[in-house]
Order: sequence, then structure tokens, then C-alpha cells
Amino acid sequence: MINSIGSVSVRQFGLAKLGLVPAGHMEDIVRGAIGLASEGFFEGVADGSITVHRDRTITRCSAGTAVPRPS
Repeated sequence: MINSIGSVSVRQFGLAKLGLVPAGHMEDIVRGAIGLASEGFFEGVADGSITVHRDRTITRCSAGTAVPRPS
């Protein structure tokens, strides 16, 4: 059931087009972490006002700046 919800979310938010489909099965992703997106997040990615760096962990975030953990 969770995997079908994931499929709907991928279509609803256009994740494939934005390059944001997470690796693995949705069931595994939900078990490991629950991510929330702010209102307008997907629209911002689509229009270029938000840049996404996939597979990163944010260690600090301050006004307008997010600092990724070094790889």
C-alpha cells in the first residue's frame, strides 16, 4: 500500500521530471525517515528558485543558507 502511495506522490508532485524520485522502495524510505516539504517547494524546484543537491544531509541551516555535510 505504501508503495502505491509513493507512486501517486511521484506523479502528483512531478518528482521524476524534477529528478527527485528517491532510490529504493517507498516502504523502505518511509520506515527510515519522514520528509516534509514546505509549501511551494516543488514549484520552486520546477521554476529554478530552489536548487536541490540530491543525497545530502544538511548539518546547519541559517537565514537563506543551508550547509551540507562534506561527502
